[in-house]
Amino acid sequence: MLTEKQKLAAALMFQWGLSTTKVAEQIGVHRATVWRWTKKKEFDREMRRLCREMHRALNAERNEYRKKALARWRAKLWRRKQILDKAAKTGNKTAIRNAYNAWERVLLSRPLL
Repeated sequence: MLTEKQKLAAALMFQWGLSTTKVAEQIGVHRATVWRWTKKKEFDREMRRLCREMHRALNAERNEYRKKALARWRAKLWRRKQILDKAAKTGNKTAIRNAYNAWERVLLSRPLL
């Protein structure tokens, strides 16, 4: 089981990329002590746990971004489809072609997810 100082050391090393010397200065222990901590299995497990947490947070953030990007694209596509339908009702070939081209540009601009 890691002490609070050891957990703090792991967090400082993982999140901020601090060296053992800098971590030792921050938490008030000798750098050799921090170095010994890094060799423990528990310390390694804590670093891996922090890494998993970071990956979960990044995945959640990325998924939220994807949802928003896709919703914006769908809304834009829907607006272009409405314009195309309106142009089709008028029968004006130029308006239909322009509306279709605008719709197609949006369709092809689907965000890469």
